[in-house]
Amino acid sequence: MRGLFFVFKRTMPSGRKIYYYQTYKPDGTLTTAKSTGCTQRKLAVNYYQKLLLE
Repeated sequence: MRGLFFVFKRTMPSGRKIYYYQTYKPDGTLTTAKSTGCTQRKLAVNYYQKLLLE
């Protein structure tokens, strides 16, 4: 079973690693990746969970 979202990191041209998240639409396709602006996975997950509460 898959989760509601997933977090992954991308390396920027500057070498900085930023975490992004993607969610699933009701039809099962993925949304566009969105940046969390976070450099730590735990902070990125917290960022997304905070978005859900708003």
